[in-house]
Amino acid sequence: MHVRLRCAQQRAVLPLGSIVRTAHAVLLSVGALAGIGVARLVVGHQDLHRQLVLEAANMHQRLMQDGVNHPERYAEHPTLGLLPEQERSAALHMNRLIALLCAKYQARVMTDDELLDNLAALTHDPSARAYWQRAGARWTSETAVSAPRVRQFGMFLANTFDRAAVRP
Repeated sequence: MHVRLRCAQQRAVLPLGSIVRTAHAVLLSVGALAGIGVARLVVGHQDLHRQLVLEAANMHQRLMQDGVNHPERYAEHPTLGLLPEQERSAALHMNRLIALLCAKYQARVMTDDELLDNLAALTHDPSARAYWQRAGARWTSETAVSAPRVRQFGMFLANTFDRAAVRP
């Protein structure tokens, strides 16, 4: 079958199959370019999210280190102010450590297995277990209303410390 294309200067007869093939090729090219554009947007968004999470974690780390370096600034804190200076310093250190693990996991810099290995090692530290007894409920409630990856971190964290509490 042939299609007659009319234009002012010439008349051409093109087979219908070549028109369909050309249109199909153009559509595939446009679709591929659109797909590449979407992929770049997704990767760019993931990179931006990772950078923001890690920058927020960096600020948190500096804030907690400030608390360790200047304990008098936290003397009036409603929870930390009640602790002796050495326990307050240990609590701030544990908060830094757990928050760093959370940020790395949220930014997908750490896999599930790596996270679970780090959390399991953390449960052997007596100051980590003491910190979890004081702050575990808060971590659990705060991560429960967070982004899905943070919620998953909270579940891993709670389950790891709960299993550690059962073992002798």
